[in-house]
Amino acid sequence: MKLKIFNATLKPSEGSNTQALVDLVTKNMNSLGVTVDTVHLKDLNFEHTTDNVNDDLTPHLVDVVKNCDMISIATPIWWGVQSSLAQGLIERFDPIDSWGQDNDYYALYNKVFGTIVSGGGDGFQHIHGNLYNMASNMGMTVPPTCNLEIATQGRDEIMKDKDAKRWIDIWCRNMTTWATILKKANPSKYVQNNTNRPKYT
Repeated sequence: MKLKIFNATLKPSEGSNTQALVDLVTKNMNSLGVTVDTVHLKDLNFEHTTDNVNDDLTPHLVDVVKNCDMISIATPIWWGVQSSLAQGLIERFDPIDSWGQDNDYYALYNKVFGTIVSGGGDGFQHIHGNLYNMASNMGMTVPPTCNLEIATQGRDEIMKDKDAKRWIDIWCRNMTTWATILKKANPSKYVQNNTNRPKYT
């Protein structure tokens, strides 16, 4: 199975609490036999638009549709909400949703979605709610306890945080369990009205 993580940190990876969590998730997922592809949004030249455009982000969105079983957005808390890069990514999912409505075939229906949020203070639940609302409305499945939130600051502290490791283990096992169930049951075949199974490009 494959998980794609969109890291929406605004900081360089070596100084990012969000990247520290992504690294721990990646190590755990690899131990479960899952391939993890992390996309660093700050390194991409992509448009903040709801139009279907071709830029650095486009191949990753196509990969989500065609090859990924699990998707996650990892973001720090910035003034109580997700980062601007995370919001830009949400906007870019809109053409996939519109394509599904036009073709009566929802490309994200069998995929599992989870959130990774780093930072202190308020904002965790608000961000989870924003991201889950997007994922659910696009047909993705949100398993229980897949809202990973860590307030610990500093990479070294995060790496030795026992609670962080415990919640990451739960997150990874729930994501993979539900992805396995969906892969086997393939519920989309019972709800998709378009039997021609169009391809998203």
